[in-house]
Amino acid sequence: MATLRAIYRTLRKAKPRVETVAAVAVREGADGEPEYLLVRTSNGERWTFPKGHRERGESLAEAAAREAAEEAGVTGRAAAEPFAHYRYPSAGGELRLVAAFRLDVTREGGRPEPGRDPGWYAFEQARDRLALGRDEQLAAEMERVLLTAREDAGS
Repeated sequence: MATLRAIYRTLRKAKPRVETVAAVAVREGADGEPEYLLVRTSNGERWTFPKGHRERGESLAEAAAREAAEEAGVTGRAAAEPFAHYRYPSAGGELRLVAAFRLDVTREGGRPEPGRDPGWYAFEQARDRLALGRDEQLAAEMERVLLTAREDAGS
């Protein structure tokens, strides 16, 4: 008979705890096609979605909205539930599970973190920027998030 400890370990493995979130903002561009908000990573070498860790007392959705405000200078409301999950390497190279939340931007023009260079990009530009300097598997993960966000925006 399984002990409670064994059952708990099994459940933890089945559903990994998510502490890292991404804010994926999509808007309609001037040509009617979706545009995606991207920022540079903290070291400035790559592009990513505004992303970070949950702070004590905040929900994952609140963390996503806060990260967008801090990194990209935009405010908005994150969806209550993530629309996608993806794996992303931490600074130490360990793959972490990231919950991606749709962000409806209500205000732009805030002060982003220095060096983040936030910008809105059409699908192909966003896909190419997210793939720069990344292996094929991670580039494919990021493209999947873009595609899912585009589908989610259309609903």
